[in-house]
Amino acid sequence: MPGGTVEPGESIPNAAIREFQEETGLQKVEWFEKLGVTTHDLSRYALQGLQERHYFLFMLKESTPVSWIGYEYDPSDGSPVPIALKFYWVFLDDLLPLAGELDEMLPDLIARIKKEAG
Repeated sequence: MPGGTVEPGESIPNAAIREFQEETGLQKVEWFEKLGVTTHDLSRYALQGLQERHYFLFMLKESTPVSWIGYEYDPSDGSPVPIALKFYWVFLDDLLPLAGELDEMLPDLIARIKKEAG
């Protein structure tokens, strides 16, 4: 699940698209729907402050392989080298829990997708 930080003067939807493109290497994407916003107290991770998370659903306008490598060229942890990120598609019923509650919007989204699929 790609994510990142909003840069000065950047809108949240534009930051989400930029981060998605940067981290996945997929460029032909368009904003589709905002799924929600949550706020998290970072003290449970031994950090100070609150983190506001914005979740979006995007539509890909290009085909993708089953798996691929994307690169984070400007890592937020200050690493001097790109970080390789492996991406792959999974079936909805095979999703595993994501760290840090990054999957908190998935149950409702999956239920909606299954309902719409009939």
